[in-house]
Amino acid sequence: MNGNMVKSGHINLPENAITANSMYKISNTLLLVYEESYHSASDTQVFEKLSVIIADIFAACLTNLPHVILMKCYTSTIEEREKCIKESTHLLGKTQDIMKDLWKREIPNLSHEQSIYIDERCALLKRTNHGTLDSTSSSENIITASIEVHLDIQEIRASATYGMHKH
Repeated sequence: MNGNMVKSGHINLPENAITANSMYKISNTLLLVYEESYHSASDTQVFEKLSVIIADIFAACLTNLPHVILMKCYTSTIEEREKCIKESTHLLGKTQDIMKDLWKREIPNLSHEQSIYIDERCALLKRTNHGTLDSTSSSENIITASIEVHLDIQEIRASATYGMHKH
């Protein structure tokens, strides 16, 4: 964290404040699940629930990756864009094995706009834990997952190149 200011809603906050807030929410979610499961579940079941939460957070990070890369490419100067595109391509290449593993599990049924916000993921988790989540078939979740997590290097390059020609 380099102290850069990030626009969040209508308020500019330092990156480290946004990160700290997200970590606080994640920690509270983990504690809530642990406390709810502590008396009624085995250690293995608690571990499995925590593993799912961590995997969901990780999936959210990967879901948000194309947006972050595009924003970085658009906000950098023309001279920096080539370097950003190379770094982005390298980063996407490293995620290929991770993506293969993610395809093996279902991703929560959130729209792309919802999936990039930890608050939306926490709300989904609470609805799921309390049994109020609408029933969605496994195939619908898999289709949603393929839409949300799809990373297309060519699309990112084309968008970044288009952005370079606009300036």
